[in-house]
Amino acid sequence: MSETFTPINEVGEFGLIDRLQTIVADLSDPDLIVGIGDDAAVYRLPDEETVHVITTDALLEGVHFDRLMTPMEHLATRPSRST
Repeated sequence: MSETFTPINEVGEFGLIDRLQTIVADLSDPDLIVGIGDDAAVYRLPDEETVHVITTDALLEGVHFDRLMTPMEHLATRPSRST
């Protein structure tokens, strides 16, 4: 493979989402209710009654927090509070 590596800080959050969407999103899938976006994706399970909401996020030092000013115990709980 001759793919080059581009740091996320050069691509940006929405650039990364766009790149991921081209790799993983099949927008024609009838089980996909809400496609990949900034917050989450929603898809229907085979039982056709249950849906799953999938989400993920990143906290980047220097962007979302300053490690010198943020106590580790606060940083450890931050992802669960940032929804």
